[in-house]
Amino acid sequence: MRKSPYLIQRGSIKKEPSNQKGLDSIIRWDYMGSAEFEFGALPASLTQIRNAKPEYEKFNIRVCNRKDRIVSVYCKASERVEVIEVIDRLAQNLHRRLKECSRFDDWFNDKKSNIDFWWDIENDFMFWVTGDGQFDNRFLEVI
Repeated sequence: MRKSPYLIQRGSIKKEPSNQKGLDSIIRWDYMGSAEFEFGALPASLTQIRNAKPEYEKFNIRVCNRKDRIVSVYCKASERVEVIEVIDRLAQNLHRRLKECSRFDDWFNDKKSNIDFWWDIENDFMFWVTGDGQFDNRFLEVI
């Protein structure tokens, strides 16, 4: 990874795809409230991901080795170990220097939250709460 996690975009998986295009058709982005998330930051990260698509893989992990906490991850295969470590630290709220809170620890600790998708827009990886597989298929189609 290029940087320590700092800009993590939150989102909610749409129950049904919308008429929008790309990721916007399957994810509702949470307003982050900071300029760093505006002005083309998401499209720039998406471009980086798409330009390196052959290097990426999608896989599932148990967060902090808990059987009841599984997320899907989309990242470069070469960064798999680092990304898993980041996700485990986010679950335990150990990344205190994020620009805006990720709320990932809310999901991990069973607190009510509609956030179920996260995107590190500087390190170009994404992860989400694993569901029935339909979202994963739609994600892989639009990415």
